[in-house]
Amino acid sequence: MLSPLVSLISSLGLPLEDTPTPVPSPGASLDPNTVTPGVTGFVVTALLIVAVLVLIADMVRRMRRLRYRLEAREKIEAEMAADRAAEADATSEGMPPKGMADGRFDPDDDGRGDH
Repeated sequence: MLSPLVSLISSLGLPLEDTPTPVPSPGASLDPNTVTPGVTGFVVTALLIVAVLVLIADMVRRMRRLRYRLEAREKIEAEMAADRAAEADATSEGMPPKGMADGRFDPDDDGRGDH
């Protein structure tokens, strides 16, 4: 099974054995210009930091807006529940609910009596 693979590799001129990787000599000094990322690396890193900060600020703004909407919805629901409870108390005492003083119901009537 391996013989066709071995013959193919040897016909291509590829070595069959692993060649060891060269190890730099301990006395070799490194050129700092080839080791550091340079200006390009600094610019890319700075742009990534700015992008992340913009995304974080946008997320905080959206979360704050969501919290305010939730608080407003809860406040409106609490007011509506209080209005329903007040109407239920008024009907249980024999008084007509707000907007039905004359026996007619006007959905546009807000109970101020300034018509």
